[in-house]
Amino acid sequence: MQYWWLVIFDFPLFQLTVLTLIILIAYLFKLKVHSRFDQIFFLVLMGCLIFQLVKIFPFTPLADYEVLPPELNDEKRVLSLYTANVFQKNHSTDALLEEIKRYDPDFYVLTETNKRWTDIIIKNLKPSYAHMISIPLENTYGMLVGSKHPLHQSKVRYMVDDSIPSIHTKIILQKQDTIQLYAIHPRPPLPRHNPKSTGRNAELMKIAKLSRGSDYPVIVTGDFNDVAWSGTTALFQQMSGLLDMR
Repeated sequence: MQYWWLVIFDFPLFQLTVLTLIILIAYLFKLKVHSRFDQIFFLVLMGCLIFQLVKIFPFTPLADYEVLPPELNDEKRVLSLYTANVFQKNHSTDALLEEIKRYDPDFYVLTETNKRWTDIIIKNLKPSYAHMISIPLENTYGMLVGSKHPLHQSKVRYMVDDSIPSIHTKIILQKQDTIQLYAIHPRPPLPRHNPKSTGRNAELMKIAKLSRGSDYPVIVTGDFNDVAWSGTTALFQQMSGLLDMR
């Protein structure tokens, strides 16, 4: 069980790493290392820097990808996706529509879609994305899935909280290949309304269990309200057996 004031330090880890490096350089070249205290402080900073670098290294350009580019030339068996949190109060709908049209994905998953966002997206993208599942909500947990391929056995489930939906559906490709999709947006830990990350972690673990037991290839996407290097994400990946595309 983690409180928000502990979890929050996972998010600016890259910035904290840069700050630690700057302090180390300044301490070494400007302040010098003379006393026993200076030596201990310098070693502690060095330990922090190494710990932070180890956590973020897998997500830098220097590390190998877990998911490699497809080797197939058969477009009927290659699937592309687009996902974004639209930020419910955002009114720059044209920018999002232009980006989706430019990338032309096989399907998209959007979070924080209320009725205004949903109406605009459906009006502009329905001709290209005939298969849609929309959950317009005004609580910033609305969700919208659009697909060029048929969606089968679609369900809207409330895994932890009856105000926070997730979409479970199967995407049927042109050669009848089936992909299991889980679109999620768990509630983040917040100081006033949700001080612990228990709910978010519980939803992620439930989705991990479903992914592990699926008979089909699985894609889990959406807004996890987490970062790639957190312990929760690492546990999710371990339990689900999924690969990280980042």
